[in-house]
Amino acid sequence: MDAQKATLFQMVDGNKQFRIPIYQRAYSWRQEQCSRLLDDVLTIASATSGASHFLGSVVYVADGNFMAAGVNALLVIDGQQRLTTLGLMLLALRRLALDGRDVGMTPKSIGNLYLFNANEEENSENFIKLRLTRSDNETYRKICRDIPLGDGDDNRILANYRYFLDAFESGRVDPREAYQGIQRLQLVYIALELGKDNPQLIFESMNSTGLDLAQADLVRNFVLMGLPHALQEKIYHQHWFPMEKHFGHQYRDRFDSFMRTYLTVRSGSIPREDQVYSAFKKHVMALPEGSGEGAHRMETVAADLYEQAGFYARIAFGAESDPDLRAAFHDIATLRADVAHPFLLELYSDWQKGSLTRDELLNLVRLTESYVFRRFLCGIPTNSMNKTFAGLAKGIDRTRYHRSAQAEFLKLTGYRKFPGDAEVVQMLADRDVYNTPRCAFLLERLENSYHPKESIKAATFTIEHVMPQTLSEEWKDALGEQAEAVHQRHLHTLGNLTLTGYNSELSCKPFKTKLEMAEGGFLSSPLALNTFIRQQVAWGEKEICVRGHTLATMVCGLWPAPESSALAEFAEPEAVAGSAYTLDSYPQLSGPVRQLYDLLEERILALHPGARRECRKLYVAFKLDTNFVDVIPQLSKLLLVVNLRFDQIDDPRGWCRDITGLGRWGNGDVEVALTGPSQLDYVAGLIEQSLSVQVQE
Repeated sequence: MDAQKATLFQMVDGNKQFRIPIYQRAYSWRQEQCSRLLDDVLTIASATSGASHFLGSVVYVADGNFMAAGVNALLVIDGQQRLTTLGLMLLALRRLALDGRDVGMTPKSIGNLYLFNANEEENSENFIKLRLTRSDNETYRKICRDIPLGDGDDNRILANYRYFLDAFESGRVDPREAYQGIQRLQLVYIALELGKDNPQLIFESMNSTGLDLAQADLVRNFVLMGLPHALQEKIYHQHWFPMEKHFGHQYRDRFDSFMRTYLTVRSGSIPREDQVYSAFKKHVMALPEGSGEGAHRMETVAADLYEQAGFYARIAFGAESDPDLRAAFHDIATLRADVAHPFLLELYSDWQKGSLTRDELLNLVRLTESYVFRRFLCGIPTNSMNKTFAGLAKGIDRTRYHRSAQAEFLKLTGYRKFPGDAEVVQMLADRDVYNTPRCAFLLERLENSYHPKESIKAATFTIEHVMPQTLSEEWKDALGEQAEAVHQRHLHTLGNLTLTGYNSELSCKPFKTKLEMAEGGFLSSPLALNTFIRQQVAWGEKEICVRGHTLATMVCGLWPAPESSALAEFAEPEAVAGSAYTLDSYPQLSGPVRQLYDLLEERILALHPGARRECRKLYVAFKLDTNFVDVIPQLSKLLLVVNLRFDQIDDPRGWCRDITGLGRWGNGDVEVALTGPSQLDYVAGLIEQSLSVQVQE
């Protein structure tokens, strides 16, 4: 490795071409970064004679595969954003000089000193000193060669070139000062030695904070950087670049979410947003070096990424060609149920393999929507669904795919359960639907269920309260003595809500007036949602409840539950028959110990709405996904096994015992005894530590 300090001219002087490798990210600096660099250039231009400004470092390696006759080709490992931006600034100054403006140097000199290899032919690939990645290079080349720009050149390269050009042409910045400042810039260039220095390790070290590079950039560099040139080109052009096209201009924003989904499917665990790169490295390094056909593992991974990204684009970006599937994926997106993407990606992949039919796939996508929306309607917390969907497909029997997938939904218990029809209807009787983000979506789907071929959009209507939000004296008289109670309980419920284009006209008017208004009245409304309302002569608690129950029943039909018969086909015999054990199965649970146990159970179940109890042969288990504490009844006390490693427990009083490697009942390496109610607060805190770890994971 050779590191030297130099001016920009000294670094680029001679027949050199700085090439941005295909594994590097596209040029991404925006006006903010360009403005800051321009300010630095102007500051150093006005400084005392002999002063300089350190711009940063540029790391490159000479690659024999890139050598061209007469030109020393250098692969830029780090520093492409600065080099490219300085190139655009110099091109803007050159443009002004070509137009006759005084910039302190002739256009030919600017080109020969900084931009071009004068000994090369102008149409040669080696003429321009900087060659960018595929998506940026064509625009940069056109600017260098004064070729007219088209719609396909609308990118950061063109935007920042125009920014500098406008700054100079408008007089906001003196081009002579800018050129003088560029001459004084200092850089440190680090030349790596091919075969001795490891560009990948150096690249990771220089970007270890993860602030400058997105996880997507780090992943791409890891896949492509260390490969032989021929294989690098093959993977990039056959797999990586076509994969990037699935994401369009939002590649940097969308790729990370895809990678989290991809890694969840491939590894079975959900990586944190800031650990996508490290999780991907771990995944790749666990693969064999090559397949049985001799393919490099990076080629295998890139091909898999390309295929899965195509499926993901159809699910998440509206790229699906089948109209029914596209509509189903759109509704998933409307519900913002991105947590379901790992499960949907597995379903879609298996459909492509022929494991299920198109209609079965559509049914399961709609079933996924039902699961998400029913839980929303029932007010069940959503923070567990990412883990649910991460592992849901693992238990599917691929030989009986459709029925088995339904059974997997039905096997979900506790806080993960699939809400049944009765629960949905009951919850909607009193649920405030109006003040939820999915109210319009719900009413739109209900309305369109009456006429699916002539659908309406809720966005063109307003949500109307039949019984208004503010009660007039006439409304209070109509509702009777319990008017305030009826209003408070039923105002925002489903039975009292509808759609209208005349919200301001209807306002707080009496029900009879709302019915009979010549324009906008319910009697003249074409919406099917208003059919029941049109048939009433009064509006109160009874009417709201009847309509609410009717619409709630429709909701259960529009968002159906799995077929209950599927569970018996795939459930374990014990699960079908039910547990053989109850609290009465433990003879030790009597007298004071039973009273102590009841207090403990109440405290444990209050820790999380999804916590549940299961009676085992020798102990009582409390779990979310898995056991977080097990209670072993004894004659004079309760023995608790907390499901943590002993080094994880925070036990300032020293009550816990390390049972790592010892024979015991229950799960975990932490044992603590509970002998009386006075210990409950402290012991509950120990249990909550285990529960918190499970929830966070």
